[in-house]
Amino acid sequence: MRAALILTLTAALAAGCQYTDPGDITQWPADKLLAEARDATAGRAYTRALEYLAELEKRFPYNKYGRQAMLEKAYIHHRQKKPEEARAAAERFIEQYPAHPSVDYAYYLKGLSGYDDAGGPIRRLMGRFNLRTVDPGAARDSREAFADLLSRFPHSRYAADAREKMEQLVNALAWHEIDVARFYLDRQAYVAAVGRSKTVLEKYSGTPAAEEALAILVTTYRAMGLPRLSEDARRVLQLNFPQSRHL
Repeated sequence: MRAALILTLTAALAAGCQYTDPGDITQWPADKLLAEARDATAGRAYTRALEYLAELEKRFPYNKYGRQAMLEKAYIHHRQKKPEEARAAAERFIEQYPAHPSVDYAYYLKGLSGYDDAGGPIRRLMGRFNLRTVDPGAARDSREAFADLLSRFPHSRYAADAREKMEQLVNALAWHEIDVARFYLDRQAYVAAVGRSKTVLEKYSGTPAAEEALAILVTTYRAMGLPRLSEDARRVLQLNFPQSRHL
């Protein structure tokens, strides 16, 4: 009886070895890997989702599942508040699949990653974008990515949000120039202050910061002993901003 039981158990164990462990993702088909990755992403299990996507990209690098895995990795890094990783993944997708139907989304994710990076820790952690504490390098990168999206895909579903964020970035870059101009003005570095103010008027003339740029020019030219230029700047300020507190 005992011998028969042992033989039965041995046979059962041998038979069990013929089946794949359901937890072994290396045996999963592509559609299951993608579905499980999306479920994990929805549940904010980002590490597990990235594991599934990495396996998907490794085993199916040249079909639609592998391409989709690359794109979804960029999205997950964005959700993880890891802008550098998100940008790198989006750029890789754009470089390898420039004609892909979803490449506009890759441009959008690239812009979003720079947008998050430009806002710094406050933006990444709390969702707020402070115009006066922006990282100008990241802001320019983000603006460029959004501009590429709008130029190449003006009717993309992501275009409207890209335009809105571009406007915020332009305002932020303009205020950055104003802050630097005032820094130079306070230290009597008048030529540098004039240069920064002119940058605002030349590149960001449609932003609220243009009023401040003109006001700085009025003050700076006066301090430089250039009354005619100071008066010219004041006239332009009055013409464009008749209610300005600087008049």
